[in-house]
Amino acid sequence: MMARLRSFFILLQEPQWMPWPMFGYSVTHTLAELSNFSYLDPNTIDGLLSKVLTEIESKYGPVGFAAAFQSDFESYLSTVDTDDQEEGLQPYQNDQGNDIVTLADTLWFGPLVTWPSEDVNQAWLDFWHRLDSSLGDTLGMEKLAEDFWGDFTYLNIGDNMSYTDSDTNHLVEKAQVDQCDTLRTGLGDIGAIELNGNNCLE
Repeated sequence: MMARLRSFFILLQEPQWMPWPMFGYSVTHTLAELSNFSYLDPNTIDGLLSKVLTEIESKYGPVGFAAAFQSDFESYLSTVDTDDQEEGLQPYQNDQGNDIVTLADTLWFGPLVTWPSEDVNQAWLDFWHRLDSSLGDTLGMEKLAEDFWGDFTYLNIGDNMSYTDSDTNHLVEKAQVDQCDTLRTGLGDIGAIELNGNNCLE
């Protein structure tokens, strides 16, 4: 069964506009999955982050990117202090109470719904935030988009885990009426709040 790490792997490509936007436009979602992923055993994704770095270096460069980023990230981890009331540095810790001070220590610990707020996952989040900042605008707005994940490979033989991805297309259509039940006459706008003379939303 394929487990889905939605918060990390779902990528939204840029809308592909049809000749007549009033009739809708197509959006492609790329869903990447890890087979045999266990939400109860974070070690099942051992080596994934280092694989992401080496794939970035291989596909986009520059030479030495993976090692440089890992060194910088691990230097950052060595400075983390989660409790400034305690003497000395208090690094991130995993669910077993062991310090997270290397890239290999940086794993996704769950649980499925509330994981972003869990202390044990802060190193995992920091990795992606720092990677995002490191890439900057060099790869465009989407950064690691479908051209990266479409070629990405990952195989953990010990856990019989592999990476796969698939694309699905969705037709997004404009609603015929706005929030005030007024017939839409223009192209519309995502997220627009429309008021008429009667202030119908009040």
